[in-house]
Amino acid sequence: MFFSVCHPQVKMDLKLNSFSWNPMEPFIFTAASEDYNVYTYDTRYFKFPRRVYRGHTNAVLDVDYSPSGREFVTGSYDSTVRLWDCNRAESFDVYHARRMKRVLGVRFTLDTKFILTSSSDQNVRVWKAHASEKIGPVQPREKASINAAEALRDKFKDHPEVKKILKRRHLPKSVLAASREHAIIRAKHRRKERNIRVFNKKDLDYYPTTRPHSVLPTNGVWITRHVNGLLSN
Repeated sequence: MFFSVCHPQVKMDLKLNSFSWNPMEPFIFTAASEDYNVYTYDTRYFKFPRRVYRGHTNAVLDVDYSPSGREFVTGSYDSTVRLWDCNRAESFDVYHARRMKRVLGVRFTLDTKFILTSSSDQNVRVWKAHASEKIGPVQPREKASINAAEALRDKFKDHPEVKKILKRRHLPKSVLAASREHAIIRAKHRRKERNIRVFNKKDLDYYPTTRPHSVLPTNGVWITRHVNGLLSN
């Protein structure tokens, strides 16, 4: 007796360059895409991506999870390395070196303290997973001072000036210019859809940033095709 099982599949407009399984939740994986975005999927529910992460300004080439399963790192063709919290759509840190070229591979170390990256300039670099974290023994008084500083940052993180300082990163002009351009494009699409609803009086369906289109092939396997909001009409 033979059994045929249909496994869910995901078909993207642009190819996926890499993916990584969450080590603590084996039914969740994160994929790096050519459309500049990173997608997290739950294999139990493929209709929508669980979360879409934006920030890179060129194709994302590699992704790797931290052994804790709470964070992951991505490397991109835009020569930057970004660190992400699984529960936030924006990266909490960005790394870039003056002579670093396109990032081809990224890996977390098993102690979650460091990140290894390989780039097209034929170098392998070691980065701290948390830039402000001190390496080595810490005295009790110093530890208390660090905890107090972190508590102050968490308390006032929503203040405009504090938020500006915490988010400031030194990046190449090309990356900053591309980020602004992508933000303008997304705002333009949102404004266009809003104007259609207001002036044409059309009751349009609300679409999230990623639009789902389901197709049933002849083999009976559902394929969900996601169109990125930045590239779609």
